[in-house]
Amino acid sequence: MNKPNRFIETPAFFSIVVLLGNLIAWAIPGNVAKLVAREQHVMLGRYSRAHFCWLVVAGLLSLIAIYIRTAPTPLSMKRRVFGLIASVLALFPALVIVDLGLRLRTSYPYQPGDHVYHRPPHARYELTYEDVPEQRRSFPNTPPGYGRVACVMTYDAEGFRNSVDRSQCDIVTLGDSFTEGSRVTDSEPWPVRLEELTGLAVCNLGISGYGPPEYLAALEHFGLPKRPKLVICMLYEGNDFRSLRVEAKSGITYRQVIATSPLVVAANHFLVQYIGVIGAGRDVPALDSLRWLPLSVPAGEGGRAYAFAAKQLTDLYVTREKFELDESWYVITTLLKQMKRACDDAGAELMVAYAPLKAHVVLPLAADRLSGTDVRRFMQYKNRKLKGPEGDAFLPSLLEHLDHRESVVRDWCERRSIRFVSLTEPLRRDAAAGRQVFYTYDQHWSLPGHECAARAIAKALPINLMRSSSDSIAEERSEKESKHLAETERKEE
Repeated sequence: MNKPNRFIETPAFFSIVVLLGNLIAWAIPGNVAKLVAREQHVMLGRYSRAHFCWLVVAGLLSLIAIYIRTAPTPLSMKRRVFGLIASVLALFPALVIVDLGLRLRTSYPYQPGDHVYHRPPHARYELTYEDVPEQRRSFPNTPPGYGRVACVMTYDAEGFRNSVDRSQCDIVTLGDSFTEGSRVTDSEPWPVRLEELTGLAVCNLGISGYGPPEYLAALEHFGLPKRPKLVICMLYEGNDFRSLRVEAKSGITYRQVIATSPLVVAANHFLVQYIGVIGAGRDVPALDSLRWLPLSVPAGEGGRAYAFAAKQLTDLYVTREKFELDESWYVITTLLKQMKRACDDAGAELMVAYAPLKAHVVLPLAADRLSGTDVRRFMQYKNRKLKGPEGDAFLPSLLEHLDHRESVVRDWCERRSIRFVSLTEPLRRDAAAGRQVFYTYDQHWSLPGHECAARAIAKALPINLMRSSSDSIAEERSEKESKHLAETERKEE
């Protein structure tokens, strides 16, 4: 005798439960204020990109499960399973072929090297950057940024951003995007401005994405063969102090292969441009705690707007003692020691230029207008276990911590006779005077920021280097005058 067919064992019940589970999952929003504070994209005004993608994948798998479970007979269920497997096996090779075809038509901005990756030799790029929030759902207040900037980026035979190929130079500069010159045109990066200010030949070996291991590799294999008198290594207070890598990247990782897939790039573009805009303007009460950003410096009509992510402040909220014991600082000191030895052996001097985070520069200039409670809550979006005093007492504590990392780097360099120049105060002075030294919605320097850095570094150059530069310029001028005089005499004869 057949048992009665219970409803909970039917395909209909299975479908209802699966669909209900999906509805509940979609009904639970992400923490929008946290995403904005971290400068992450928000999908449908509710979810992070990862959260949204997982919901979509879960929905597709749920539909597949329902399709299989609702098969009328065991035989048809097997046929459906077989059909789905066959479809996936056929679709995957097709996607790989399409991806490979698109890659052949794509020009990539980086190229593997024997010692360290770099740009394609003699590459030239033209692009336009507009200083607006990259995220569709951003801070409650989004004042105009720096504006639109047209950029031309030209590279030499070795894949570095130099307008001419140089086999010899006076100064070699090392660094990441701040040295290469992200979002500024060829005539504006600080190494170019430094050359104009001093008359010294400067070779820029900075590349976006580089860290201390790449600085060392670029120095050894591209910089020192040019026989420079001075090597300037720019340490960025952000990424350079978060990495534990000791080996330079010379090739391409599997993660980069996936991330640079034209299909992945296209999917990401679709999410940001079309899904991210949906619900971007909806009211989110939790965002009210972020209304103090972007900061206006100086206060009033002439102020410039500066926004930054919460991690910039959590990175800076560290004691000297804790930072001195941090593993990332140990890695940096190890690599700096190797740079110093290599420079000494080559007869060059090493200088460290300290590039501060945007928050390090501008926060003290607006501190008298800020609430310690709001700043602390903002930082907790990055670090829930944030320590320190509560309420308005938190802001003075934060301000006391801002310079700790820089002071450790300065003291370490001075003990080892490494020339050190800080860009914090020069950038802060220019910002206080109303010059927009950083872009509003990007972490990098604008043209005024690069000019400020070049002036500060030029003032800190060794006197003997500047004297030799003056002598070289005088000799060059004298030689030109002599040639002109000789040519004039020949014409008179």
